[in-house]
Amino acid sequence: WPRSDGQVWLMAVVTIGVVSKLYRVREDQGYSLQEVATLAGPRVGYVALPNPGPEGKDKLYFVDGESYRVWDGETVQDVPNHEPEPPEDGEAPEEPVISDLTPIRRCRFLVRHPNSYRIFAAGDPENASALYYSEPNEPGFFKEVSVLYPTTGDGPVQNIVAFGDALLVFYRHSVWAWRGTDPEEDATWIKLPTGVGTDAPYSIALTPGSLTFFGQSGIYGLSPAVLDFNVTIEPTEGLIRNFAANRVETLLRGVRIPERAVAVFDSNNQRYMLAYGEGEDAVRNNRILVFDWTLGAFTRYTNLFINDFCYRLNGDLLAATNGY
Repeated sequence: WPRSDGQVWLMAVVTIGVVSKLYRVREDQGYSLQEVATLAGPRVGYVALPNPGPEGKDKLYFVDGESYRVWDGETVQDVPNHEPEPPEDGEAPEEPVISDLTPIRRCRFLVRHPNSYRIFAAGDPENASALYYSEPNEPGFFKEVSVLYPTTGDGPVQNIVAFGDALLVFYRHSVWAWRGTDPEEDATWIKLPTGVGTDAPYSIALTPGSLTFFGQSGIYGLSPAVLDFNVTIEPTEGLIRNFAANRVETLLRGVRIPERAVAVFDSNNQRYMLAYGEGEDAVRNNRILVFDWTLGAFTRYTNLFINDFCYRLNGDLLAATNGY
């Protein structure tokens, strides 16, 4: 969590038995764990917002499938719902615009779109293909009508990612892009000509000049030019590339439980690293497939049980395993 004062706080979700908790890892105190909140599951979707003023505090907003909460470094609370402004004296009351955070609490993914300053949420099991959005710079103001359905035929949203000036919405067999600032004025939806999506939501990583993810039988790199795709451009002209083509496709088709796969781009060593499970009895990630960006070569590491990666601002690459 990069802070306005220049500090960077390391955060972790630790699961013991069936209980998951969010912690701050206190590097200044021998890597001890400072408990922040009990969670509904082992992952959070989160957005960090900077200090709004000299007396304000940085805020970390997070969802876990049951709650939408905010932590200011000291106190955790449910995100307060936006209340309509009361009319001034002598003015006729207007019909209030209702904010509803109920579906946001059920979401698993949270992203801030840098162009519109809106918070987007997805992963609501009761509305699986929906994308919710807040008012600009108001994380607690999600209008009841502020919900979009880019597609109804591709199943549930797998993840949402900011890419350039666009918000990408990943489904199992497609990727949609949202661009603009106001859904009522200039926002547009386009289906990107990828031909694939992903069912490995945590395999998506920003890579040099591209966005890379593990999809059906491949590791795909999206060029930013795909956002300006039109009928005059062939999708084969460098817009999307399958790095695994004719090389490790068979290996990728054997990945067990792709929703548990995780990836990171190690920029110091210029390599995309995908941790995944292989084998009939694999209930955890037990392999790492490494794509060297400079050499264009694949390497596979075995017997490494990686729950997640964290690439730090100082260039350190952390790998979360059981107990380490």
